[in-house]
Amino acid sequence: MRNVTNTINLGDNSPMNIFGIVKAFDAKPSKLETPCKFFKKNNFKHYRYKVLKKGDVRLSVVSQDGTEHYAIQRNFPLAYIKLVRNFYGSNH
Repeated sequence: MRNVTNTINLGDNSPMNIFGIVKAFDAKPSKLETPCKFFKKNNFKHYRYKVLKKGDVRLSVVSQDGTEHYAIQRNFPLAYIKLVRNFYGSNH
């Protein structure tokens, strides 16, 4: 019988846990809060929205301590999702 491992190697990258990836696909995503709730709940100083030359959208927020979090995507919904992930990923 062959030895079966739970990891895969992607070239120069370190081995990756396959079961962690599978769990992420199986897990039910939590409902994304509305932009208004997100901004009010986190008491941001500033919220900025800008359409860039190529049509991409840049969203940014500045927290009370002056830390800026931003995301650039091709439309508002994608930029908002990325901004929320960046914010919670850096704070939690």
